Amino acid sequence: MAKRDSLQLRVGEEHPIELDSLRTAGYVWEPRLEGDESVAEVVKDESPPETGTEAVGASLPEVFKIKALRPGKATVRFEQRQPWESGGDPDDELVVELDVGE
Repeated sequence: MAKRDSLQLRVGEEHPIELDSLRTAGYVWEPRLEGDESVAEVVKDESPPETGTEAVGASLPEVFKIKALRPGKATVRFEQRQPWESGGDPDDELVVELDVGE
């Protein structure tokens, strides 16, 4: 079952979403914006991690930024799966209900 969350932002605000990673096992998180796609954008934060914080063999969290672009509502669905999987249910999922105000 998908985890659910809600987020209220104002136009121009950004909010980071940090997701537990299983990259060492070949899994990646993919965001998908549903509903009014002009309300927000979701980008992966590719900043280099702080050194010395990772354990050997562990996967660092994957971080995405949600930026509010205009008032409205949308849903951001984060699905974790192996990239070569086609269709079917994701191995993990987070659904964020987004409400953007002025």
